[in-house]
Amino acid sequence: MPSLPWTFSQIKTREQADQQLGKFIIDVPIRQFLLKNVYRKTADQLALRINLPVLRERVAEIGTALPVGTIYQGKTLFLIGGKSHYVLPEDMPLIMQHFSQG
Repeated sequence: MPSLPWTFSQIKTREQADQQLGKFIIDVPIRQFLLKNVYRKTADQLALRINLPVLRERVAEIGTALPVGTIYQGKTLFLIGGKSHYVLPEDMPLIMQHFSQG
């Protein structure tokens, strides 16, 4: 996973962060989701809550399917936006196999 091509010390507003992300991510809803991880560290400095070192270390595991038979027994809440393309209706049977109380 490549490093960000800028540092947050250069970004002063969420609009600037959005413009920078827009160079790499054209899908506006995905950018908006990522921008939820931007917070004001000080009055004039933004920062990122995403743990990039862990994401770099585990990038091969992200998005891989859960092993067959893996079931989480606890209660699970899935929030799916009406215009979301992240979770499709055809994904629900598999989700329910792994998250029985979803």
